[in-house]
Amino acid sequence: MAPPLIDGYGVSSGFEIYLQDRVGGDITELYDVGQAFIAALMERPEIGSAYTTFNVNFPQYLVEVDAAKCQRAGTTADAVLSTLAGYYSGQYVSNFNRFNKLYRVMIQSSPEYRVTPESLDRTFTRVGDGKMAPLSQFVKLTKVYGPESLTRFNLYSSMGINGEAAPGYSSGDAIQAIREVVAENLPRGYGYEFAGISREESQTSSNTAVIFLICTVFVYLILCGLYESFFVPFAVILSVPFGLMGSFLFAKLMGLENNTDLGIARLRVKEAEATLFSSRLAYLPSLNLAPQGEVSSYDGAEAAKTYNLAVSAGWELDLFGKLTNAARAAFYPSITLSGSAGWTNNSGTAIVNPGNWLLSAISSLTQLLFNRGQNIANLRIAKAQQEEALLSFKQSLLKAGSEVNDALVQWQVADARLVVVGEQVETLQSAVEHTRKLMEYSSRSSYLEVLTAQQSLLLAELAEANDRFDKIQGVINLYHALGGGAE
Repeated sequence: MAPPLIDGYGVSSGFEIYLQDRVGGDITELYDVGQAFIAALMERPEIGSAYTTFNVNFPQYLVEVDAAKCQRAGTTADAVLSTLAGYYSGQYVSNFNRFNKLYRVMIQSSPEYRVTPESLDRTFTRVGDGKMAPLSQFVKLTKVYGPESLTRFNLYSSMGINGEAAPGYSSGDAIQAIREVVAENLPRGYGYEFAGISREESQTSSNTAVIFLICTVFVYLILCGLYESFFVPFAVILSVPFGLMGSFLFAKLMGLENNTDLGIARLRVKEAEATLFSSRLAYLPSLNLAPQGEVSSYDGAEAAKTYNLAVSAGWELDLFGKLTNAARAAFYPSITLSGSAGWTNNSGTAIVNPGNWLLSAISSLTQLLFNRGQNIANLRIAKAQQEEALLSFKQSLLKAGSEVNDALVQWQVADARLVVVGEQVETLQSAVEHTRKLMEYSSRSSYLEVLTAQQSLLLAELAEANDRFDKIQGVINLYHALGGGAE
């Protein structure tokens, strides 16, 4: 049983409700209605588990005191019951001081003198003439079955039910499912109440929309004061939900889980695509088209028209960048190949003067002389980045090794615990069987001892299941640490 999320709210996590008998009927009928209610809850997909510790089949003894015999013997029923309670369940009688501390004095019979109904013959009470009489003369024991304890919630006899929401559903979904099951299956005369943190959640869930609306209005008023407009804040407020809706819808259609890792991966993919496109463009030559026209006249002469159409291409060869890194390549000269082709016409009429074609090809070797200091700084930055990348790679290796080691240690510890707990489970199974046989064939063992042994066995089996889970989790962690499931 997991502890509650908030200390003091209930006894376990999940939901907690009390089924109430509001007509004061029989306890057995309340138990039957509760079992049917739990079965209806388990049919809902929102409910992962639902259970109760209430049971009307606990073995008990009904104590009946014969008041007439008590009066004839000169004693009272209260005195007989007080003696019975003192010997069998213990009774506080006095205090004493020792070692500067106050200690309580309790009386109770030894276990071997109070484990069977026949022990009443050996337990005595004082009667009217000063003599002692056995309790069996005044008390009759009848073996019955009933609940271990009775709970009242808001003055009604009630039955506590605990449970948890199924994976993928919230506690609000579970509370709504409970309300629907109550409306459909609970008979007349029975009600229910939430308890613990479920009670607080059920009473405050209806305020969520109001709180959200108040916050939205408050943000809108702040933005109105900031932008000094009543319409601009709508664009600011609605941009975020519409953008998130598009991202969530795309991730849902692609079957992806929308989280922070998805956003980081999306940005890295875009960055890689832009870098690859830029690198491919760097290998292509540059191409320029330059059309030009000119009209000129000097001292009233006829205007002369000149038309030029030129196409030029340049290609800078990164020869030294292929031989070394980019930072060192800056110290070497750059080689550039360029060429141009064009057409020129000085008369302005292509029919009379078809013009001239111009062709040129140039290669150059360029060495920068005044940026040596900048190149040295760039080289140092590149070396530092290289060392940083190397350290990051070593750190990744150390982290991977640590994860592999932790996964192996987790698996080994879980395997060792599993062996120990397995032996403990076998021992407790044998103890439960022996205790059950002792209760069946002799009076040396009670039903409570059988239940205690079964509880210890269940706790050991739960620990064994947890150890199996830790072992499997260690294998999964080792698989991930070795690179499995990276796709």
